Amino acid sequence: CTDLGALKWFLGMEVNQDPEGSITLNQTQYISKILERFGMSDCNAAKTPLCPSSLLMPKETLDELETEPTGEKCTWSFRAVVGALLYATKTRPDITAAVGMLAQYSHNPHPLHFTYLKRVLRYLRGTLNKGIRCSKTGHFIIEMYCDSNHADHTTGDGKSRSCIMAMVNGMPIVCSSKKQKRVAKSSTEAEFICLSSGVVEALYLRQVAAAIGAPQTEPTVIHEDNRACEIIAHHPFCQNRSKYFEIEPALTSGEMQDIDKLTGANLVVKARKAVRVDVSLVKDEVQVQKSVAIKSVPTQDNIADIGTKVLGAQRLQYLMSLCMSEVKSSYTR
Repeated sequence: CTDLGALKWFLGMEVNQDPEGSITLNQTQYISKILERFGMSDCNAAKTPLCPSSLLMPKETLDELETEPTGEKCTWSFRAVVGALLYATKTRPDITAAVGMLAQYSHNPHPLHFTYLKRVLRYLRGTLNKGIRCSKTGHFIIEMYCDSNHADHTTGDGKSRSCIMAMVNGMPIVCSSKKQKRVAKSSTEAEFICLSSGVVEALYLRQVAAAIGAPQTEPTVIHEDNRACEIIAHHPFCQNRSKYFEIEPALTSGEMQDIDKLTGANLVVKARKAVRVDVSLVKDEVQVQKSVAIKSVPTQDNIADIGTKVLGAQRLQYLMSLCMSEVKSSYTR
């Protein structure tokens, strides 16, 4: 509550508190104004933000594939829509992956990209009553979910896409979907890169929780669906099959153009400056500091999967049921 009574609005997000103490956040008004701004208020709704068969490729690649121009030409700015939707992801983790994938084409969009962006708006038109909910449980415990999509074809350069989601009492407080900065040679390496970022995010959130009077007395649980990744994090020594984790960044860092120069001690030094930092960080926080704990989660229950790839309607609805809820908004058109 505030001096003006219970909080109702905050930075474009509507806040509702029920008698049981639960809090829901939604951006129904904000999303409705986006639809009105770009002339999509009366469009037909779509079941998913993107279709799994969408050709998410750079404009140059699409130009080579197409024999005839396809897609839609729009008068509004591609960047304007993407920028507006990026803020909508604060309470809509279900569109995080789609918006992130389309955002990388903002500098040179293809007509097909406009079509896909319109589909995201059509999806929002049919799901205006969705939001996030924080249940009253009497405690404040942070849980993390990490997942990656190895060599995601939408990145265009062989890099993987990671998603990190932090939950508190059923509410996602962080949902980050990003392209990884280096190429991973296996799904395990891609997952470990994501896990390392998740550990950093967990440490930051633990500091925030302590600052607001809710210190985390137990290790923050990070749910990971890659068994090999979990084993590497708990094992005191580096496994033989994970040694290449250390070599790859040295080859892609731009510091050495000729592989023949990578010999002996030089290779070891470069390795320690690269992914070894990720491995050491995770091992230290899990085994020594014990600030985080890595636990397995079935792939179908890994909520972070919602931000790594384009999902079908059934899979998307299931993941939404784990991190989102139906909300009642006071906004009327």
